[in-house]
Amino acid sequence: MEIVYIAGKYRDEFPFEIQQNIDKAKEIAKIVWASGHVALCPHLNSAHFEGLNTEQHFITGTLALMRRCDSVLLVPGWETSEGTKGEIEDALKREIPVYLNVEEWLKAINK
Repeated sequence: MEIVYIAGKYRDEFPFEIQQNIDKAKEIAKIVWASGHVALCPHLNSAHFEGLNTEQHFITGTLALMRRCDSVLLVPGWETSEGTKGEIEDALKREIPVYLNVEEWLKAINK
């Protein structure tokens, strides 16, 4: 059983856009759970917690969680997220596999 970190854009200009980002990540997480693996989805772990602490605190915390995972699975639209780009860089430095989409991840786990 693999623990898969779901990485994608969270922050956005308007609350409804943030919710859309959360919903996209949730759909990816559901696919991971349905496949018999474990999804660690920071979008759901701290949804709408803005203002409880600094952005840096959340970034540091989610990186700590990601480092404990077996792989990283990207949410569509991740390309516009500086935070996700940082997560990818950190994962690759630690030799944690990063998958660009669900299809790529499913292919890798079903080898």
